[in-house]
Amino acid sequence: DYAGAYWNKSLYWLLLGDFKTGWPLYEWRWKSEKHIGEPITTSKPLWNNQDSKNVLLWAEQGIGDEIMFASLIRELHAKCAKLIVQCDPRLIPLFKRSFPKDIEFYDKNDLVPESLYEFHIPMGSLAQILRPSIESFAKGAKPYLFCQNEQAFELRKRITGNKDSTLIGISWSSKSTIPAARHRNISLADIARLLNKPGTTLVSLQYGDVSNEIDDLKKHHNIDVIEVSDIDIYNNIDGLSALISACDHVVSTDNATVHLAGALGADTHVLLPVNQDWRWGLESSKSYWYETLKLYRQETLGEWNQTLKNLEMKLAN
Repeated sequence: DYAGAYWNKSLYWLLLGDFKTGWPLYEWRWKSEKHIGEPITTSKPLWNNQDSKNVLLWAEQGIGDEIMFASLIRELHAKCAKLIVQCDPRLIPLFKRSFPKDIEFYDKNDLVPESLYEFHIPMGSLAQILRPSIESFAKGAKPYLFCQNEQAFELRKRITGNKDSTLIGISWSSKSTIPAARHRNISLADIARLLNKPGTTLVSLQYGDVSNEIDDLKKHHNIDVIEVSDIDIYNNIDGLSALISACDHVVSTDNATVHLAGALGADTHVLLPVNQDWRWGLESSKSYWYETLKLYRQETLGEWNQTLKNLEMKLAN
């Protein structure tokens, strides 16, 4: 897979923080068999930093990528006469609240009429224009998504029963289809035993049906994890954003929840496997995408003990 080799090369340079070399090679993703997503069909040209045009920005890859690349929306909007954003329908209520009111949002499964735009650009290609260097990320690292504050307040009140408690939102697995994603997962018992301290309440931010895991945790370790049953964490991203904002801290493996928490400005602690994704860089304990993320790096594949100890020390301080 000749294209796949070029795409892997791009991920290598991006991992090293060499964006000047990495972003142009990132365009090979469309020709690689491993890439998730298809380019849209349009006769309109690719946007290349022209001012005062009508532009369609369209989503690609998974929902976590869409949230991450949404950090570029405000800057693009400032350059456009009109901006249309095509994204996962689950994100539309949150995006509408968070971004300028004159941006039009479309479900990524719907066709946007070509008469509405002069240029188009996929989210991943926009980064090449707006994030050419590590320094350029500082503009977008501040919180850029905003939940319903009232809902967050009500959720916190409901979970704590108005008692003084530290809420820690937890998520422990990724449902990503990329082969290396399974290395991101950690057992609920390992994460819960570490965080279960007096005065602390654990809240599940994990998507998928995890009731059995939570029941087993209670049965074998006598640790409670609160599930807010009326928020469908996978489908109701607006509800999830309020739940994240109700928490004092978030502790999670690398998944979409981490991107949402970072975009909301939540105090977030991310457990990364040895073979981490390019977007987290190689060594830093900070993320250039989100200023409130702290990164904890695994030293040996499949071995989380030391990583969890590092997290425990950080939280104790």
